[in-house]
Amino acid sequence: MTDKNLYRDTNVIVLEDEDFIISETPRVRSSLWNKGDMGYLMAYADWCPHCRNKVDMWDDLATEIHELYPQDRFLVTAANIDTEIPGLARAAGVKGVPTLFRILEDGSLERKETDWSMEDLEAF
Repeated sequence: MTDKNLYRDTNVIVLEDEDFIISETPRVRSSLWNKGDMGYLMAYADWCPHCRNKVDMWDDLATEIHELYPQDRFLVTAANIDTEIPGLARAAGVKGVPTLFRILEDGSLERKETDWSMEDLEAF
């Protein structure tokens, strides 16, 4: 049996269905997102071995960023788009997992192609 919340014991903020506005242009809800905030979103599936292999790296990035920025200004987040938020996968055009997005100041999502190295993520 797989753990649906791979990020339970990490510094990563886990987003749920109610944290998103699912539309043609999906957004993070303003109740979670303050205007001017930015962040990262990793779309994952609990059954995906590549996603499971990214947990420690994503937690390390969250820890590093939380040391550099106040948590309410730059968030490192994750969302299980397979079982918890399947509508987000369709709306954001996710074709495989893990998929990385940058969350922009207005809460909209910008897809990021990455080699998943810490250097690449820190530069994003």
